[in-house]
Amino acid sequence: MKSSLLTQSTLLVLATALLSSCGVDKTYSLNAEMAAQEQRASANKAKADAVKLPFLVEREVTSTANLVRTLELKPQKTYEDFIDLGLVYLTKGEDIKAAEAYDAAAQLGDTTGKVAGALYNKVIPLAYAGKMHEALSTADLVVQLSPTNTEAAWLRYSMYQHSGDQLGLLVAADHLAGLEPDTTGHEVAAVTAMIVTGVVSAIAMASVVTVAVVALTPPNDRKEVAVPLMAGYYETVGSGIGVMAKGVPQKTLGRSMARSMAK
Repeated sequence: MKSSLLTQSTLLVLATALLSSCGVDKTYSLNAEMAAQEQRASANKAKADAVKLPFLVEREVTSTANLVRTLELKPQKTYEDFIDLGLVYLTKGEDIKAAEAYDAAAQLGDTTGKVAGALYNKVIPLAYAGKMHEALSTADLVVQLSPTNTEAAWLRYSMYQHSGDQLGLLVAADHLAGLEPDTTGHEVAAVTAMIVTGVVSAIAMASVVTVAVVALTPPNDRKEVAVPLMAGYYETVGSGIGVMAKGVPQKTLGRSMARSMAK
């Protein structure tokens, strides 16, 4: 009798252990599958970011957060560091920080083209942040720095289209038409274009009270801004005739930010 009870108890223990083992195996398998799914999702996100943020991926970072930490802690930042940092801030919706980073880059620019390129990028976060007056005056400054650069002209023209400043828009349109006559349907003499460029500061000051728009509306996915913004940046850094400045690689990125914004 005792032997029979012992046998039953042993079988019960073995059965319980077997069932418990099966449960552990199932739990382990489920956890492994969930981990694999998370890894696949992370890899897919990295691929998507590589398309939307190719300039950041070039630094071989795993995430924009890692890049921000690395650059913010870097004691001596370069021009390129501030350009990339501004881009990260912009895609994260931190517009004021983005504008400040681009302003810092402009101060480190060792060529007129690089200064103009940094200020070109600065215009967009300023406009997103509701600082439209400063955005317009910065766009004017980009044109003053690079008066023959068509991308700079497009930026100013597009920005004034989104404002209520009709006089500023006329000046911007005339200047752009002087560089690309087919753009606005009429041609401006070279002398007129030079005069227009020279009086842009006075026009900007006179038109402060007429600006109606307080901000530009960014896309729902801020990362969509990166490629067109940097396309315009590389065009602005160049000489204005399609030749990139020394030390800046040629980029073929598609339609620029300024041309995309034009109505």
